[in-house]
Amino acid sequence: MKYFKSQVHRTPFKWLLGAVFCLLATFQSVSWAQSPFKVMFDPGHSYLKPGGVSCRGDNETQYNDQVVKWILRANWSPFEIDVTREPGQNFNPEELKRSGLDELRFRPHLANESGANLFISIHHDSVQKVYLTKNPTKGFDLNSQFFSRHRSGFSIFVSTVNPKYQDSLRFAQLVARRLIGLGRVPSTHHHEDIPNEGYQLVVPELGIYNSKLLVLRETKMPAILIELGLLGDCQDLATITTPEFQRRWIEALKGAIQEFVATSK
Repeated sequence: MKYFKSQVHRTPFKWLLGAVFCLLATFQSVSWAQSPFKVMFDPGHSYLKPGGVSCRGDNETQYNDQVVKWILRANWSPFEIDVTREPGQNFNPEELKRSGLDELRFRPHLANESGANLFISIHHDSVQKVYLTKNPTKGFDLNSQFFSRHRSGFSIFVSTVNPKYQDSLRFAQLVARRLIGLGRVPSTHHHEDIPNEGYQLVVPELGIYNSKLLVLRETKMPAILIELGLLGDCQDLATITTPEFQRRWIEALKGAIQEFVATSK
């Protein structure tokens, strides 16, 4: 004890310097705690790479962008929101060239560079060709074989490769439960043991899968990818594209984010 006292008196400058550093660290931690929680929304695909085709003959990108348009109209206070790509637009080719990345890798890169706290990729689901039937509108319908094995509904993907996997899984469960509360049902068709499927269902009753999708494994923050519904089911697509559903779904999503933030350590 005497040794400690003598050291304090001999090195007042070092003691003072240490106290200053502690004070600065405290102020910085308070600043971080008070900064807005930032959510990066990612409208899946683009008009150069449009994704699947719906029963109406429209490409997936249009549906993804419509959801993000509704998101951008909503009041997200106190959160800060951003998008990887503006609805209705492709990625700027000059920005892609400067980054040296293709548009898929550019999405997590943007999220990481922006300091986002949460990443949400918005999609509408397609199925394997065995379950599709061509229709007169130049679209594709789900056939009876699909409905004899699976349900039409939503799917949510997370990745064990993501450094925040446990947080990603926790957030995915919050979102899934709120979607179910809106009358949506989880679809388990991605778990089927057929080519290009066979994803691990980590929470079967909530339709949550583990995957190695690039936008999930290369993001540094908790990240999920949501398939809101199946493009080949015209009846379901009509339901989830109504203004009423879009408003309710975005309120549910905001509620899931609020709960996620409130229960985070």
